[in-house]
Amino acid sequence: MQAESISESFPPVKPVIEPELSQDYSPDFVAQVQPLIEPFYEKYFRCEVRSMERIPKSPAFLVANHNAGGIVEIPLFLHAWYRKFGPGRPLLGLAHKAVFTFPVVKDLMPKIGAIPASPENARKVLKAGKDLAVFPGGDWEASRPTAERQKIDFAGRKGFVRIALETGAPVVPLVIAGAHETGLILARSAEWAKALGLDITDRIKAVPLWAFPPVLPSKVTMECLEPIDLRKELKAFKDEEEKLRRGYDLVTSRMQEAMDHLYAERKTYWG
Repeated sequence: MQAESISESFPPVKPVIEPELSQDYSPDFVAQVQPLIEPFYEKYFRCEVRSMERIPKSPAFLVANHNAGGIVEIPLFLHAWYRKFGPGRPLLGLAHKAVFTFPVVKDLMPKIGAIPASPENARKVLKAGKDLAVFPGGDWEASRPTAERQKIDFAGRKGFVRIALETGAPVVPLVIAGAHETGLILARSAEWAKALGLDITDRIKAVPLWAFPPVLPSKVTMECLEPIDLRKELKAFKDEEEKLRRGYDLVTSRMQEAMDHLYAERKTYWG
């Protein structure tokens, strides 16, 4: 696809969306930035997003693994999403509150669909029939050492399972390989976050120790797995905690299996 044709293929259709969910989402802005991302998507990161046909009609609940601060995979997947669906079908995403404190970033992120992370906002989005993306591993997973790049690590956070059970939205696991190799993280440095009090004041559990920032040209491969109806899968279990545990294990085990497969077929910079 030629970069010049991208914005033309996305008519600025204003989506019907409740203002409190994402009052600043801008389909026009999304269409304008698509040509800027295109060369990074095609050439620099050689991004490949597989099996997007598995994404069901709205609301789809995408659950993905985080990588290298989220700097690379988020714009790349959004580019693929809006290539396929256009900006008239916004993909909203839960973002850490720290995102909304940085100058410039706090103004740009809501335009592409970022909303403050909270269970209440997740419920509102899905119950309104809109698509939602979450990264349950958050800063913990995004800060994992490069040596652990092949590991799905949600740190036991099961909130996404609870939301799926409450709303009935199908979970679409999104597995991302290669984005964590765009930088080099030596350590998660959870002790730094605790010493600085960030775990209490800002709910930040890890401060990555970078050797290189996430700018290296690693090939990025993503795969959408088959949707999972957790209500159906877990209906035999009555205990709430057991449902959450089994739902968590079901989703993360399928994601880990897919991650293992993706890394088995790639050559990496770090061995």
